[in-house]
Amino acid sequence: FKAGHSSWINTFKDLNANTSGFKVDLWKQNINKSLTTVRFINVRDPWERLLSAYMDRMTYHENRPHKSWQRNSIGRRIMFKYYPGSNAMVVPYEKISFTFTDFLRYIIDEPKQLAGRLDDHWLQYYERCRPCDPYLDYNAIVKLETVTEDSNYVLEKIGVKTKIKDGPRKTAKYLQEQYKEVPRWIIDDLTKIFYWDFKLFDYDMNSPLVRKSIS
Repeated sequence: FKAGHSSWINTFKDLNANTSGFKVDLWKQNINKSLTTVRFINVRDPWERLLSAYMDRMTYHENRPHKSWQRNSIGRRIMFKYYPGSNAMVVPYEKISFTFTDFLRYIIDEPKQLAGRLDDHWLQYYERCRPCDPYLDYNAIVKLETVTEDSNYVLEKIGVKTKIKDGPRKTAKYLQEQYKEVPRWIIDDLTKIFYWDFKLFDYDMNSPLVRKSIS
């Protein structure tokens, strides 16, 4: 599942602990063991996903108890690459500094930044979750943009009456504000890199700057 992965894991753990007769199997090797297994993939708009990855994994959070591995490792490499002489490899964790545009540019410049591919938090869904793999054969797609309706559909399919309530959502205006300093060439290159994520899950490829709403 990638988008909302932690929320689903916690939901299933709660169901396992609190629901009589309910069994959640999270082992990957058992994913296709039954024709009745519900197999679903969680996705979100690629532009939103990239922004979320930057905000959550690459920026400094003073009150967070643990360091982000992505900020501490990839973040230092970004700083080193685009800010020569910045002592990126030795500055304190909280002093690691680079922009959202730098982050996006690094994805373009270093597409094989981690073990020959992108980090899982922004790796393309078509590669990370293999939606075209007949072995997986997903029978539901949960979009973050319609997460309440889609999640409740999945829960209904597995026989759970618990309902998920709507949470706060970012607006198109917020997305436009964050992308307004990003050069057009970066948008164009990222559209190519995430082309199949846009295409397979019917997301708007247009730049966030020209959108009237979030998909």
